[in-house]
Amino acid sequence: MYTIIQGVSVFADPALSKKMIQAIALDLIATWRWEGRSIGKIELICEKKWIHACIYEKACNKRIPWKNNHSEV
Repeated sequence: MYTIIQGVSVFADPALSKKMIQAIALDLIATWRWEGRSIGKIELICEKKWIHACIYEKACNKRIPWKNNHSEV
């Protein structure tokens, strides 16, 4: 199952209910925001009695001005 929760792509095992998927995803998103990080994608995989949460951080691009100063050579 694929859904988007608060702008984050969530891929989840079909065995999980929508309510469970949303609760887990919202908790993970809130925790990461508290830590100052952003989630790009979440994968929830069921295995017997466990749910594996694979969380991928959103890539961050920043432009930094570069001053080429060849006069020092």
